[in-house]
Amino acid sequence: MFNRLLQYGGDLQLGEARTLTVYFNQRPIRLFRAGRLLIMIVGCEARPLPDAEIEKFAAKLSQANT
Repeated sequence: MFNRLLQYGGDLQLGEARTLTVYFNQRPIRLFRAGRLLIMIVGCEARPLPDAEIEKFAAKLSQANT
């Protein structure tokens, strides 16, 4: 799903996608790439994900995986 989004974003000249968030029954699920890893975070129902913490976590993982 994430790879297709990257492809579609490139085809539409939207730039590079960094994250993808989908909701299932008000439960957020975020996918993001950290270096070579694809990470999925599942949140609590009807609560927003902690964006700042996720960004820090992704940055640390990216540095560790390069």
